[in-house]
Amino acid sequence: MKKPTKKVRNMLILPCVCSIAFYMGSQVVTYTEASFSNQQTVEATLSTATVFPKTIEKLTEEARQHREAAFNHYNVISSGANSHATVAELESKLATWKQNREAIQTEIAALGTIYTEIESYYNKVVEETQAENKESTQAVFKYVQAGFTTIQSIHSDVDKQAISQKADEKIRALEKQINEEKTKQENEKQKQANEKQKQPSAQPETSSQQEQQLNQVHPASPKSEESKEEGKPEAPNLQETNQ
Repeated sequence: MKKPTKKVRNMLILPCVCSIAFYMGSQVVTYTEASFSNQQTVEATLSTATVFPKTIEKLTEEARQHREAAFNHYNVISSGANSHATVAELESKLATWKQNREAIQTEIAALGTIYTEIESYYNKVVEETQAENKESTQAVFKYVQAGFTTIQSIHSDVDKQAISQKADEKIRALEKQINEEKTKQENEKQKQANEKQKQPSAQPETSSQQEQQLNQVHPASPKSEESKEEGKPEAPNLQETNQ
């Protein structure tokens, strides 16, 4: 039997190579399509999970801390001022109250920032849930809604208490008390100055009264006056002198 020629072998090898190439190509295309499909699924899940549960928990805890700090600063102001305190003590307390008032504003502003952030998360999750109601989006919506409800309640509570406005009223009342105390002290100083000015003019009146009292105690004796008149020499008569 004759051996196959080189040409025949080449003709047999070529279809085999083509078959292998087509098979490998189909496998690569299938894997690429699967990878692309999985990537789309992951991206959809990540876009739905716009915020993780730990982020919501952190925002909720920070909101509670800001509310507590704001009320602690207000309690310092609401303690009131001593009505018998000096002006210096009242002014020192006023400075402390103003510092606490600024701290209240800082805490309320930080709470407002947290509320705005959680509100944006909540609105986005609501939109995604309405667009594609899947189990994954429902899970995200559940914990975002819980955090939003809690922070909204904290924010609303601080607004209802109106601690910022009440702190302003306390500060204005203390400023009024300080001004009244200063006016009282000025009036007292003016009164004392007026009394000192009256003292020199009253001194001569006192000495004249003492002289009158001495004259009343030691009046002049009438006999002494008569003896003074007897001791005087009589004037000579003109007729007797002429004789």
